[in-house]
Amino acid sequence: MKSPLCLAALLLAFSLQAKEQLPDWRSSDQALLEARKEFARSNAEILFLIMVDREGKVVKVKMLKTKLDSDRATMMFKKHVFSFEFKPATPTEPDFREFIYPMDVTTSVDY
Repeated sequence: MKSPLCLAALLLAFSLQAKEQLPDWRSSDQALLEARKEFARSNAEILFLIMVDREGKVVKVKMLKTKLDSDRATMMFKKHVFSFEFKPATPTEPDFREFIYPMDVTTSVDY
């Protein structure tokens, strides 16, 4: 007699195998350090490292630095980054591209 638990475990194993593994970040420490320095001098409020697939869809996001006081607002903007779309990759570009993206946000409300 097969239990529903075994069936659920089997389905979970198959679903995990079907997911594509995303590569690790490739940006150099030096490039990230320079981006952080430039961000500190800029008016941008959040600095993201974004990974994009061949179709131009965001598949991975890492927040590098923020000037916002609210962690909740920062996480909200990070979640929003997944809706961004970039140009599709050319045949000579890699399957996954990285962008260092400084974001200007408006967090004030007018009454």
